[in-house]
Amino acid sequence: MGETIAAEALDWLIRLRFDDVGGETLSAWTLWLEKPGAREAYDAALEAWSLGGLASTRRATEEELHNDRYDPSIPVALWRGRKTSSHGWVWAAAAAVACVAVGAAGWTVWGQRAAEPLRSLATLRAEHRDTQLSDGSQVRMGGMSALNVKFSPGRRAVSLEHGEAQFQVAKDRSRPFVVSTPLAKITAADTNFNVDIDAGCIDLYVTEGTVKVDPHFDPAHGQSDGSAPLLDVKAGQRLHIDGVTKNVVLYEAGASPQRSWREGRLEYRDEPLISVIEDVNRYAVHPIRLSDQRLGKLTYTGTVILSAADSWVFGLAGAFPLSAKLQNGDIVLTPTLADGAQLGKRKSPPPSV
Repeated sequence: MGETIAAEALDWLIRLRFDDVGGETLSAWTLWLEKPGAREAYDAALEAWSLGGLASTRRATEEELHNDRYDPSIPVALWRGRKTSSHGWVWAAAAAVACVAVGAAGWTVWGQRAAEPLRSLATLRAEHRDTQLSDGSQVRMGGMSALNVKFSPGRRAVSLEHGEAQFQVAKDRSRPFVVSTPLAKITAADTNFNVDIDAGCIDLYVTEGTVKVDPHFDPAHGQSDGSAPLLDVKAGQRLHIDGVTKNVVLYEAGASPQRSWREGRLEYRDEPLISVIEDVNRYAVHPIRLSDQRLGKLTYTGTVILSAADSWVFGLAGAFPLSAKLQNGDIVLTPTLADGAQLGKRKSPPPSV
């Protein structure tokens, strides 16, 4: 079993490094990683690859190049630079095989030695935080957000616990970038995307490239329930996952505007007020509360300027049947109509502050 999984790990390493990797390949690789011992074997293969490429400084001779014969004493990088035939992957396999054949115990030690310690990041209310990860990826976190980063030789893992974050992923085909959320797992290669968690829902916006999404991932058990295929979300698309109804909806860009929180504003079109309030709460000086949860079902269209979030909240009374009052440091929204059936009727277009 150990030799088989090691051979499979090597095959995946070569495919991810040299093939034109697409969504189907990433999906198959992700499923393979669920096999017992697969993740450890892949980490070991990647580490062995790195060690093999730094073993020597001798260059290949012209005779070796002509005969397509690889000598493990030659560093991988130097051979790759001179070998141009369509069978160039053969030398890579030979080098990696020599290093991987160390046994399962060695894999675990190497994986632990190369893995990075867990890194936790968080922001306060009205705070943005820009961070560059060790692989060169850029992360920008919105207010009241928290995430954990755990990189290993074969996987770049990020867990977004709550809040909102924009990811600009550095290219590394051998280590796909995986973001786990309470409702979905997102796998990317070199893409730009934004993830927002609020009101028990997940919103994903892809601005560049394509990401693979498992909408039924269970973070508690670290696996999918297998009830639905993975989804491709492309640049210009938005994916919304409702944690209550379990509905999964994919929109084109025209169906829902991009919210530009990175530029100091939030933009909405027919969004439930509860979702809008939860977003704004990350930036408002005074926390916003709903005294009646039916208010959260109202829909809002407009723009919120984050530097004037409190003023925006008080302005809602001019558009919806509600009042806004400051109570014990919070802004409390209360219905002004006794008839609950009328609660969803808007008196005028919502304000843009």
